[in-house]
Amino acid sequence: MRPRMWFLTALLSVSLLFAAAGDPNKVSDTGFLAASGEVTVIVDTDAALHRASEKFIPLLVWVGHREPKRIYAGRASFSLRDPDGKIHALPAFDALMKGYTGGKLHADYARLREQEAYFQYAPLRYLDSRPLRGVSFFPDPGGAEILYDQVELPSRTYFRALLYFPNPAGASAGVYTLVYDDARSGTRVEVPFSIAWAR
Repeated sequence: MRPRMWFLTALLSVSLLFAAAGDPNKVSDTGFLAASGEVTVIVDTDAALHRASEKFIPLLVWVGHREPKRIYAGRASFSLRDPDGKIHALPAFDALMKGYTGGKLHADYARLREQEAYFQYAPLRYLDSRPLRGVSFFPDPGGAEILYDQVELPSRTYFRALLYFPNPAGASAGVYTLVYDDARSGTRVEVPFSIAWAR
């Protein structure tokens, strides 16, 4: 077996072990998955771990599908239900900048780049699909990204994006739920997850 294929197989095996141990939605230490039909959504909480006291929390999200149709993602497609049952929409980019600052946003992107090898468990769930590059709902002010928050996904494609939501619940140990709801294609996926806040 080629080294690259062996590595991918090993990563997938580890992910399956995590999923089998307790939470069926859990696919890594910080990653959670849910699906509806052939649409799969993954939420990773690693970027949020050290942001409990902030007004906003970052979540790394993947959306992909194998349906014989197109699905869509925009700012209105995502919401977060916090442990208190309150529903939060994505803020406007300028609202995030006022309550979070560009320095913190840039630091979140830097952390993702440093941890890139860890996040490879997620693309393994979309092995037969093509990634859509450059999707950015909240572009890094210290990077080259531009705002790209209206996404059309043909069959067998997926994207990854860093999303920010208001965080009035603080460092809650309860269950959060990311909701992806694409009314245009009639697709809805809810991903329950918890955040192991850094102490």
